[in-house]
Amino acid sequence: MLPTRGSRRSALLAPGRAVAIGLGLLLLLLAAGNARAQGLCTAPANNNHEQGWLDVTWTGTGCTGVGNFGQAVPGVNADVVIPNLSTIRCGTTPTLTTMAVNAGGVLRMGSGVAEGTLAIKGDLTNNGTIENRPATTWINSIAVGGRWTNNGTFTPGTTTPRIDVTLNGTSAQTIGGSKSTTFNNLTISGSGTK
Repeated sequence: MLPTRGSRRSALLAPGRAVAIGLGLLLLLLAAGNARAQGLCTAPANNNHEQGWLDVTWTGTGCTGVGNFGQAVPGVNADVVIPNLSTIRCGTTPTLTTMAVNAGGVLRMGSGVAEGTLAIKGDLTNNGTIENRPATTWINSIAVGGRWTNNGTFTPGTTTPRIDVTLNGTSAQTIGGSKSTTFNNLTISGSGTK
């Protein structure tokens, strides 16, 4: 219980509950398990010249990680955006809250030295392209705890390289979007309704 200013009344603070404190001040506590977004982190527009996840400088409050050259990259639980005219190669293992690939943006899974493994606690929205990096033999993976929305192009591959997808949410999950999605290797886990 938290006493409100100028009063003897108390207000219960709980995740997802709005509590008025004082004159017009509103405190809203949001929680989704341990997945609390650290803020937005946007890849640079690079005229679709492929660049590595840890090699470019990202911008935004969610860019709390450190890249290969000491520059800002998505931190744990960031809300990541790959914008138009950006091609990002993921050969690392980030844990994110949400991910959006905008129209004209490209996410390439895998690098010349490692597979890509994305763990997204919330929603994945693809309005651009998600594909494997060509000329590699990696088995890449994307785990999604929220909605899978495909309004763009998703190319999972059939042998290697390929992208395995896991829906592992603890809440209801859907596969949707304006484009049909073909998965090569889809795993359903977690306690949420699929």
